[in-house]
Amino acid sequence: MPFQPGQSGNPAGRPKSDNIAKELAMQHGPEAVARLVQLMRDDDDRRVSLQATAILLDRAYGKPLQSTELTGKDGAHLFANLTTEELQRQLLDRMANPEMMRALGLALPALKAVK
Repeated sequence: MPFQPGQSGNPAGRPKSDNIAKELAMQHGPEAVARLVQLMRDDDDRRVSLQATAILLDRAYGKPLQSTELTGKDGAHLFANLTTEELQRQLLDRMANPEMMRALGLALPALKAVK
């Protein structure tokens, strides 16, 4: 049975076991970081040292963002020959697809108001 609008799909929230596991893991956090630092500094295997260094940097600063460039045929700009109005129309047409709207979590009435 589908959920009604405004009704939670999980009214009880996350299971308590998720919180327990997180709390247990957090108790070992400082020890785990100390071990990573030890592996980074002292391990004879450079691969282990490098991996420990990468893990520490990822946790401290986040993983580096990866970008993707989209181009048309032969590397040309995808929308080079379209006016702003044509681009807007294409976007609205694609977003008017009900399945795409559900996937994006957007409201169809809001888009119709823009048209």
